[in-house]
Amino acid sequence: MPLVSIANSCKFYRELFLYLSIIISISSYFSSESFSSDKIIAMVGGEEIKLNEVEILMKNLSGQALSMPKDQLRQIVLKQLINNKIIANLARTKNYNKSIEFQVLKSISEERILHDIYIKEEINKRLNKKLLDQKYNNFVIEFSDKVEVRARHILLSSKEDAVRVINNLKLGESFSDLAKKNSIGPSANLGGDLGYFSKDVMVKEFAEAVFSLKIGEVSSPVKTKFGWHVIKLIDKRKIYPPKLEEVQEKLIENLKEELYQEIIFIGKRKYKVIIIDKEKFAYD
Repeated sequence: MPLVSIANSCKFYRELFLYLSIIISISSYFSSESFSSDKIIAMVGGEEIKLNEVEILMKNLSGQALSMPKDQLRQIVLKQLINNKIIANLARTKNYNKSIEFQVLKSISEERILHDIYIKEEINKRLNKKLLDQKYNNFVIEFSDKVEVRARHILLSSKEDAVRVINNLKLGESFSDLAKKNSIGPSANLGGDLGYFSKDVMVKEFAEAVFSLKIGEVSSPVKTKFGWHVIKLIDKRKIYPPKLEEVQEKLIENLKEELYQEIIFIGKRKYKVIIIDKEKFAYD
């Protein structure tokens, strides 16, 4: 196996162990009674580890871990559960479990788990195909008047240079050749060709100038923070929205965020938030 692959693999396992150690240490604050009806698969100093614990933790993993063989992932989760119990027992012998820091972190961790469970359940209840279709339809509407253009430009350091280039164009010189000879921009070798782009990707002055041109028309000198531009519009075309399958994942993430904010908004109306030290802290 190449060294890069080995390094990447090691990095992934380190990150997975770190993630597992966090979620396992958090979940250990809850009573083991939740797992009392399940099969015992290991013992650590007399403490039981049940199969259900492993499966619940596996179910809450995401990302690259999901692509691993289930048996391999189960072994990793069990190993980390065992390691956590060993370290936790060592920590108890030093009375770390009685420290103020532990109590604070325990409280925070409990609330974080409740937060995650509640949000997951509420979002799953509200997120449905009708809502996704609605979101996609709104997304499509945004594309109704969107266009993109293809343009060439020559970037110069002064207005005088820009005027000189425009005069040379009027004398019949090729825009592409003039760009190669005179432009100080990165597209010079391409004859100033910028390809297709939408209005929102360019600085305001450049975008307004190029989108006001007719196909084949050359602009007057245009000043931006990069210098002076001479722009020629090559083509203009309508942008069509991608299919639902192409943007579904992103739309679902956006919907989840919107639903989360909605839940928070409703919660704030029920539980009034008061910031005592407004000079140092704020909450929107």
